[in-house]
Amino acid sequence: MRTTLLMLAMLCTAAGAVASDGHGFFWNDVDETDDGCRRGFYCGLGVSRIEFDPDLDARSIFSRKGIDLDGYRDGEMIILGWGFGPHFTSEIRLMTFVAGGRTADVKPLGAVFAWDSMMPITDHGRLRPFLAAGFGGLALIYDSRSETDRGNYAVTGNFGGGLLMRLLPRTYLALDVRFVLLNFEREQVNIDDDDDTIHIGGGGSMHYLTLSLTYDF
Repeated sequence: MRTTLLMLAMLCTAAGAVASDGHGFFWNDVDETDDGCRRGFYCGLGVSRIEFDPDLDARSIFSRKGIDLDGYRDGEMIILGWGFGPHFTSEIRLMTFVAGGRTADVKPLGAVFAWDSMMPITDHGRLRPFLAAGFGGLALIYDSRSETDRGNYAVTGNFGGGLLMRLLPRTYLALDVRFVLLNFEREQVNIDDDDDTIHIGGGGSMHYLTLSLTYDF
């Protein structure tokens, strides 16, 4: 519900900016020579819809710990970026979400960190499609009775694309999708009642759709 309300608020902001047709308060000091390209620091917030697809090894690990990643998850995102002109921008993204637990006392908190690069397909106009790629990490941190096992961690690589809309001279709305490859760290797992153990890593993928609102400083 919270993610849905945030998305509606962002869309209403976009609709109001488009309806103003460039005559709102923030448009009054626009430089007519401005090419509309991002240069310098910007930041913003986003909301995401996440779906996981772990492989069999990762599912085995999560099942033993009572973690359920099936279905969709809602996430909130903080974005810090830097524009280098018409052809390249770089972003740091931090997204948090709550994964499902099969028992009431297991409520894993998830965090995704990514350092991404975006390359616009077109460098002018109000609507600008772009391609993106980057790398980072994922952490699943949960309450556990074990003193040594507090979570699972993965190295990630992502790629995708989206559409950037310039609402106001310094305000942008973006809708993008990212496909993420996961590689979880290996850990020791007991395979039976004896002391026999094996080391399982696991991997898989996830993808998420993000609606974000950013402001250039």
